[in-house]
Amino acid sequence: MAAILAMTVAGCGGDDADKADTTGPNAANVKFTLAQACTAVSSEASVKVTTSMSPWLYGRPLPATPARPAGYDPLAYIDTADNTQRQLKAEVDNVAGLTTQLDAAVAAKDDAKAQQIVNQIKVPYDAIITTCKDVDGWTSKDLAIQQRAMLDKKPARLGPSVPSWTPPAPTTTSSKPAPPQPLTPKGATVQVGQPVVIDYTEDGKTGRFFFRVTEIHKATDQELAQLSSSTREKAKQIYFIRSEVKATAPDTGRYESALPSLVSFDPKYKLATSNNAYSTSLILFGKLDSCKDEDLPAGTNGRTLCGVYAVLDPSATVSAASVTAFGSSGSTSDAALYTWKN
Repeated sequence: MAAILAMTVAGCGGDDADKADTTGPNAANVKFTLAQACTAVSSEASVKVTTSMSPWLYGRPLPATPARPAGYDPLAYIDTADNTQRQLKAEVDNVAGLTTQLDAAVAAKDDAKAQQIVNQIKVPYDAIITTCKDVDGWTSKDLAIQQRAMLDKKPARLGPSVPSWTPPAPTTTSSKPAPPQPLTPKGATVQVGQPVVIDYTEDGKTGRFFFRVTEIHKATDQELAQLSSSTREKAKQIYFIRSEVKATAPDTGRYESALPSLVSFDPKYKLATSNNAYSTSLILFGKLDSCKDEDLPAGTNGRTLCGVYAVLDPSATVSAASVTAFGSSGSTSDAALYTWKN
């Protein structure tokens, strides 16, 4: 944890030399690149979370940290003219304000209030991770995700006695909860747009979700223009595989989320092509406006996702997409878990 806090004094570097120099004669006009902004914002959010959560979780504060130099502001070079960086700044300011409230709740020994604030902190913290997830050069990604797990913990003293919130019984003649959605048998084939029901596990939590491929879309000339010429030449054809994942039931956890985080939910596909043409997932640097991952509206535990795939035969067509894994820790085989016919 001392290493984490030391980052607040060390500052942030970057690969863009003309923008990374925050000490030269033109420092007043220097602005972060998006990668540098992600590094600075997520590092600051991680420090705020660690500093405030530690006294609540472990009953003791962190060791004293080195004082910041006078006038030092790790976010001074955020480019507020850039919409993404401005939003990142708003999210980290939200984290900072909430951790101040958490400090007060911990000092008052109000565990219920503390847990309520911790749940609120998750929203802007997750927004930072989601925004920066695909940004090339984001150097504090591992730290940010590691510290995010801290927000799902609770003090050992609360133990199993902490109650879970139970929704009010419906006013109908039966108060029995609806039975869980049955899992879709693996190997099933459905039409594009139809959902399957899956269990997804992350960080020791398992939740039941609807998952569906919503579109198998060949990139248009306008969309291809966003890619480098070398990528277009090598790929021959580019397809976007769009999908949606959504919890089958509301998350009824009161003190911490009962569902796994979807930040690392990353479906991998094998495409069925004419002539058995070879296809492969593409790793792109930066974001494509026409193909990106986004959270579903507030109150819905889910995301929309988009994967970019290359087909190396210019004359081949894609008839289906089979998902082979749902996350980085999933199976790496080519065996189809579920298939969507185009």
